[in-house]
Amino acid sequence: MDSHENAPAPVRRARVSCTHAIASTAIAVPHQCAGRTQCSWYGMSFEDEAQPLPTELDTASVPRYLVVTKDKLQVRYVGKANHFEDVGAIRSNWPCPQRCFLYYYEATVLDSGARGCLAIGLAEGGCQLNRPPGWESSSYAYHGSSGKKHFESEQGEPYGPGFVSGDVIGCGLLCLRREIFFTKNGQHLGVAFCNVSSDLYPTVGLHSPAEALALNFGAECFKFDVANFITTTRQAKLEQVSQLPIPISSMDQIVRRYLLHFTFKDTLAALDQKTPVPASHTEPLSVDADCLGGSLEHRRQLRQRVLDGDICGARELCDRCYPHAMERNPNVTFLLHTQAFIELIRAQQPLEAVTYAQTHLAQYRSHMEASFPGLLQDAVALLAYDDPIRDDVPIRYLMRQEQRELVADALNSAVLAECGEESTCALERMLRQLVAVHHTLRDSNLGFGDSFRLCEGVRLQNEGMRD
Repeated sequence: MDSHENAPAPVRRARVSCTHAIASTAIAVPHQCAGRTQCSWYGMSFEDEAQPLPTELDTASVPRYLVVTKDKLQVRYVGKANHFEDVGAIRSNWPCPQRCFLYYYEATVLDSGARGCLAIGLAEGGCQLNRPPGWESSSYAYHGSSGKKHFESEQGEPYGPGFVSGDVIGCGLLCLRREIFFTKNGQHLGVAFCNVSSDLYPTVGLHSPAEALALNFGAECFKFDVANFITTTRQAKLEQVSQLPIPISSMDQIVRRYLLHFTFKDTLAALDQKTPVPASHTEPLSVDADCLGGSLEHRRQLRQRVLDGDICGARELCDRCYPHAMERNPNVTFLLHTQAFIELIRAQQPLEAVTYAQTHLAQYRSHMEASFPGLLQDAVALLAYDDPIRDDVPIRYLMRQEQRELVADALNSAVLAECGEESTCALERMLRQLVAVHHTLRDSNLGFGDSFRLCEGVRLQNEGMRD
């Protein structure tokens, strides 16, 4: 098989997962993400704590040379600027979030004043407010009078054009790379600073009569096309990764094991038929010869019964073919009992569901909470709703097909373990490693970087392939 286009659709999707596992191309929530971000894929999950966003200027300690409007989004210099340290600097109310792909804000020059001594950038919270950002320690800024960039320096370095009244200057923090860039009137001016410090606040400085700025922290549309910047930056990473030498035959073996693991028998047969076997390959490729093939048909039937909602039928088949599997996997037994209860709710048999819960679920009221927090409580709460699949029902997730898939996967893993096989497939183990590596790298990067978004990444890659 020479390309993705010639492969069956499930194979293409699995190959994309392989590529993402190797590429570590994590997809983030949109720029300036607020609140919690979470990723979950085959039990691999990570949740960020909430990070507040800058929304306005911090007026708790405004220098005497500045006046801030009531909405705390505009600032004007009202001093005479006769002295070297008559600078008025002001920062936002919160630092930039670090657990996102990009943070960005813009400042519109309402008036460049007598000398245009404006400075726009980022600075740590401890920086003095009577000196321009960029002069102080751990501060980074773009200065309007000279067009220079400044980092802990009064001299600065050449960077871009100066800016005057009417110009819109943007400042972006590309978190994963710890890079700061600036824009002017929607045009990217290039990377200004690398390996920047953490806990940076949007900060502006003014130092000549009548200077005035209006800040936009995201409440209004930006002049700079942030969405396109994010897309092109990620695409460049994908193109870089696509140059890595990854043999299709190696990916096909990972895909084959994935299909065997999750009992995609027909797709596996199609792959074996269409994929040429290298002459030097010694591992058996067919379903019958593979070590997982012996249990494939039983596992396929078990999975299908769970996906069809026939939990009793799945239990009977499992007990007949693998009599000790449930005894050795109490967590899976609990999931099956819970799903059987959910199926009675789905069939609109509440009285039978109550009886089933009293008989089979009461014993789990305490010791399954650690393994499945809130699951039993949510399941029993379904009894309170006449139509638990409505969009306004907070626990409607239990009525979705995805919940059946979760139970089917757990049962499949238990049977594999009973047969002496790995309970997880190679692709899943690769992705678990990817999650661990991603979070370790982010920790070592001063906490900069977006949350892991594997499922979103696969979706975007699939859309790119269709295009």
